Amino acid sequence: MNKIHDAIIIGAGPIGITAAVQLLSRKLKPLVLEKGISAGSAMLDWGHVRVFTL
Repeated sequence: MNKIHDAIIIGAGPIGITAAVQLLSRKLKPLVLEKGISAGSAMLDWGHVRVFTL
């Protein structure tokens, strides 16, 4: 069996993307799966919630 990916990440929100970056920095190949139309699409539903504060 040929190995294409070293890890599979479910969800392309902030945590999923951060996990993928960490894996890439370690020379591993992640596969990021997202059910929405784009990365972080679930965050669009949180329009009324402040995610980042100053």
